[in-house]
Amino acid sequence: MQSSRSVYYLSLCSLIVLSGCWCKKSQDDLPAIASDDTSVVLLKLNGVPKITVNKLEENLNELAEMDQQIKMMLMFNPEETRAQVFQQQKRMAIIEEWARSNGIKNEADYKQKKAKIMEHIDKQLAFEQFLNQHKVEISEADLLDYYNQNKDQDYRILLAPAGIKSQAVEFSSKDSANKFLNKLKTTGLDHINKLAKEQKLFVRDLGNVNENSYAD
Repeated sequence: MQSSRSVYYLSLCSLIVLSGCWCKKSQDDLPAIASDDTSVVLLKLNGVPKITVNKLEENLNELAEMDQQIKMMLMFNPEETRAQVFQQQKRMAIIEEWARSNGIKNEADYKQKKAKIMEHIDKQLAFEQFLNQHKVEISEADLLDYYNQNKDQDYRILLAPAGIKSQAVEFSSKDSANKFLNKLKTTGLDHINKLAKEQKLFVRDLGNVNENSYAD
């Protein structure tokens, strides 16, 4: 697996290395890959590495954490998914380089829109940190008490389906299922997706399961 992946990356590197474009800016003005990144360069603009194997893998891991669909694609079709993500990042890197080299980022309209976006992000991050540092501990007794008092009038309770959040994992044999279960007992249920990914197993989200649920 490691050998085939190296060949894949090297083939990308040999086909897609761009240089000598938009030379209006000096090399010092162009952001480069971290100096400690010595992995294979997949994309280079104006002689500056923009995408490396390590950077691509880092971005893939971040995307997999944010998007369950991408995580599944990486599990079952990793090489094609890597190629697709690389193509998207290549296009964005070229556009960003064009904007930088043509002075787009110095235009008043660009700066104004960027400032508004950054202001919104700053507020969101401040709100997130506030919630993280001012957590309210609610006991199960408090939750049950609230439920009993409001179950007939709180629309959030009326619309929320009852049941237990469930996931299912498909196995080729009972023995492999038991081995997975034993390992999961040592790591904890919250590691089910990570453990399944390591073993290239498919995890199915069953949603809320209750007495009215049925298997399809």
